Amino acid sequence: MITETKTTHFTEVKIMRTITVRRELDFHDLMDECWSGAIDTLNTVYENDKEEELMSLLGLDVFGDTPDMSEVNDLLWFDSDWVLEQLGINTDNEEDEEDD
Repeated sequence: MITETKTTHFTEVKIMRTITVRRELDFHDLMDECWSGAIDTLNTVYENDKEEELMSLLGLDVFGDTPDMSEVNDLLWFDSDWVLEQLGINTDNEEDEEDD
């Protein structure tokens, strides 16, 4: 780890330099790397046999730039309804709305 230390007006600030690493992931890698609500989305995708479709969707520049794992996780977690809809997977919320 490379760090620099700068002192300004009696406050010491450490600056940590970072690097960006791009890597390829398959569906099982996503299962290992994601957390919280994203895992629920991935399990639903798996249960509906839509793993390949999900990987194609994620490869269609839905992020613009190359995403980091937090962006991928957030999409799968917070936009799960959109992701599942794109894959043609009905969610419980849609079924509940139809029953009303």
